[in-house]
Amino acid sequence: MITTVFLALFVLTACTDEQQETAGNADSASYQYHDITEYEADGCLFQMEDAPQSAAEEVVAREFLYTITGNFDKKYDVWSGAEAHGISHENEKKNRAEGLFVNTYILHGIDTLTPEQYTAATLDGGEENPYYFAALDGLTAKYGIVDAFSIINVCYTMDMSAESVAAGPQWGPGTYTRNFLVAPDADRGYRIYDLDVPRALIEPE
Repeated sequence: MITTVFLALFVLTACTDEQQETAGNADSASYQYHDITEYEADGCLFQMEDAPQSAAEEVVAREFLYTITGNFDKKYDVWSGAEAHGISHENEKKNRAEGLFVNTYILHGIDTLTPEQYTAATLDGGEENPYYFAALDGLTAKYGIVDAFSIINVCYTMDMSAESVAAGPQWGPGTYTRNFLVAPDADRGYRIYDLDVPRALIEPE
């Protein structure tokens, strides 16, 4: 877990930097995001301080949006068709009906990482690299997307229902950075195939 002030400031600053240019997002030059950037209803809030700059980034933004709107059926449109993903969507739907859900996502930054950013375990000064995706090689091999994928990083703040907090979640309210493995599907455009564990930037209260 990231606890040093230096590293937290480093990553929070990086979340507001301009989009990194990578080979995995050739569509970014002509791409424009035209959908929801803010949603508030029934005690739930979604805000994007940094809009997607490519179709690959958009599917990740929609994952966060659909969590807040409770539109779990739409998650099938942004995730690959792996059975485990479908089970996860159905579990989210069930938990929400029981009062266990995330009620706030504020996306501070959404960026496509370069290989140099996500393959190095530490920074030049020896600090932990918050963008490092340790399990990536195994995941790309698992899904057969070794040569065609993008790593999308999101810096976000989240809150959750009182019932969820009381249940003692593994990742509670706070500010995090998280990597998503995204790849093109020949028939359905970009899809999320997997994701890394979130890294806390600000300790939950």
